[in-house]
Amino acid sequence: QMYSVQSEEQRIISGPLMIPDKPIYRENDQYGKHYIVFDAPTIKQIALKYARNKYLDQVNPMHESGNNIPGVYLFETFISDKTRGIQPMKGYEDVPDGTWFGSMVVNNDKAWQDVKDGTFKGFSVEGAFMYEVPKISAVDALRQIQKLLECI
Repeated sequence: QMYSVQSEEQRIISGPLMIPDKPIYRENDQYGKHYIVFDAPTIKQIALKYARNKYLDQVNPMHESGNNIPGVYLFETFISDKTRGIQPMKGYEDVPDGTWFGSMVVNNDKAWQDVKDGTFKGFSVEGAFMYEVPKISAVDALRQIQKLLECI
């Protein structure tokens, strides 16, 4: 998910960490090229587990597990929930309810330069997610494509 620089002086970047019902491209040996989608309740469970396991400083480049970047950590996080009065972050008002937002501080000169020059373009939550790619009929696939096109 794309982020924005909130404070150049404080080196803060903020934005959506996970957006409900947004297709995410994946490619692996088991399923080949495909998309996965997380709904709002699943995103909430992921956010709770992230906090419970104290993963705030587990930030690495391009999903390079175990290669955490010193001085980069998540310092605030919330899930938009209009029923609780928790609105989306400014600039992201169009994302669905249940979006998980976060802000990171980047106290690492190399990582900050990577943010500024566009090497790092956004957030991606890493995890070992177990899932099955459903087999759908051609008619259902066309209906899903049509539904996506209507949202554009």
